[in-house]
Amino acid sequence: MKHLLRFKTFLLMAVLSILAGTSAWAESDPFYTLDTTTDAAKTTSNSYAGTGTVTLNGIEWTVNGNGQMYPWRLGGKSISNTDRTVNTNTAMGSAINKVVLTVGTASSITVNSLKLTVASDANFSNVLDEVTATFAASSDITFEPSTGTEWTTGAYYKFTFNVTVSGSSNKFVQFSGVKFYAPEGTSSNPSISADNVNITYDATAGSIAYTIDNEVSGGSVSAEVTSGDWLTLGSDTNSSISFTCSPNTAAAERTATVKLTYTYNSTETVTKNVTVTQDGNPNVVNNISDITAAGTYTVRGTIVAKSQRGFIVGDGTGYIYYYNTGYDQSAYNIGDKVKLSGSVVAYGGVFEFNNSTTVTAATESNYVAENPTVLSGADMDSRVASSTPTQLSNYVQYQGTLTVSGTYYNITSIDGATTAKGSISYPINTDFTSLANQIVTVKGYYVGVSSSQYYNTLIGSIEAVSGTVATPTFSPAVGAYTEPQNVTISCATDGADIYYTTDGTEPDANSTPFTGAINVATTTTIKAIAYKGGESSAVAKGTYHITSVDQNIRSSKSMYMVLFRQLRHRLRRITANSPITFLMTEQQQTSFRFTKDRD
Repeated sequence: MKHLLRFKTFLLMAVLSILAGTSAWAESDPFYTLDTTTDAAKTTSNSYAGTGTVTLNGIEWTVNGNGQMYPWRLGGKSISNTDRTVNTNTAMGSAINKVVLTVGTASSITVNSLKLTVASDANFSNVLDEVTATFAASSDITFEPSTGTEWTTGAYYKFTFNVTVSGSSNKFVQFSGVKFYAPEGTSSNPSISADNVNITYDATAGSIAYTIDNEVSGGSVSAEVTSGDWLTLGSDTNSSISFTCSPNTAAAERTATVKLTYTYNSTETVTKNVTVTQDGNPNVVNNISDITAAGTYTVRGTIVAKSQRGFIVGDGTGYIYYYNTGYDQSAYNIGDKVKLSGSVVAYGGVFEFNNSTTVTAATESNYVAENPTVLSGADMDSRVASSTPTQLSNYVQYQGTLTVSGTYYNITSIDGATTAKGSISYPINTDFTSLANQIVTVKGYYVGVSSSQYYNTLIGSIEAVSGTVATPTFSPAVGAYTEPQNVTISCATDGADIYYTTDGTEPDANSTPFTGAINVATTTTIKAIAYKGGESSAVAKGTYHITSVDQNIRSSKSMYMVLFRQLRHRLRRITANSPITFLMTEQQQTSFRFTKDRD
């Protein structure tokens, strides 16, 4: 009886569900699914403030965040009420009545608001609907059309996270994926999908595989080369398009774009662009200045600067960064001639060879030493404002105050800069104690932008600006004294050497070095100068007046004698043989007798 009752109950629920037009045991499959938890979802940008794109399952996405990580990461550091967005650049091929967003962890970041914008155009200027939702980490968040609104075929979708991060390190929300559901009974439009193709530099043929989803009877596929005349299309085998080409004789890789078109119902079409990339010829050497995009290159030049994480190579046409956190520093020295062959990637606004690059010794180089380009604060502000466009390294010079905080070595207070700060990138020599808090001149190589404010620099040299060595001071204070003085000279700049003169000449590094107190017994003028790291201070000058007690008495007596003579002429007529006594000091008296017939 008990089993029979359970069966009747289940049967009743199933009948009711069918009558209601829904399924009691399964939800319909999504029309489109985005999964960002695999390597295939990587975009072209790893900057939290930058944007990158990727095409997945026929839909192109733009991510305002770190799309090099999977799941995608949206956030940043030290930001307030800042929007981070994820949107489609391809129209959805069906009407949609529900969108389910999957988010992962959200540690130390506040999501102030979350909304989905639906528009009829890729610029989102013609908004069809806007729906908000309550954010919850590690959950599925559902969006549905506003009352009386339909999300029609051909719409574009954008998710906007408004976030705040108070800390100085990057924090983020994980954007794990999205599912788009079409209304019941909606038939999906046909679509064509195909992966990009990569071939070796010496290949002479290849093929583009494709699939047609929701194929319509009588439909057909055609193909055309829209860019890259080095590639010639061949036959269609109903699942792939063949092509032929010649070996690549250039050092740089080359690309061609093939447009696949599926035509159905006579006039309706869907298209897919496929990129065919042929590697650069490793036996050909590029000029560094020829590198204007990521790809495979070979260059030859001279190592001009090193850091803990790589080195800069120059070849007379430009400079490029070789970045490898595990490279053997002792194996490479400034001045070595090297050949680099491998992948150049764009990272943080600079092109760089990555750690898969092959480095070998070279026998020749066209590098010629040159003077750096002097940057203004405005120049640096402009560069750090965005990590795009990507550029090669360049040899630069700028000035500012060196601040040291742990392993961070930044250049602040750059004249004319409102946001830019220099940042010394992983220096090999980290002893900057003697230069800390001084105005310095940095000469080095641009290696990218970080946090929209730091101009990362692989240094060639860093020196104190002339005049930043403190002026020496004297003790005791310069002035008049009645007895000899022991004069010491000091400098507020740690480690500075002091030199002095007492003969009136200007001091320099060949003058007497100050090693201890100077005994000044007579009136003397001392001049002193300090040196450190090839820089000098201003000259300090002071005169010590030394006068003994006996000299004071004799000087006072002479002064009084003049006064007495002046008084005598006034008194001589009214005095006759009368003694007049004048007090000279507390210990001495001098007497004078005046007579009528005596001067």
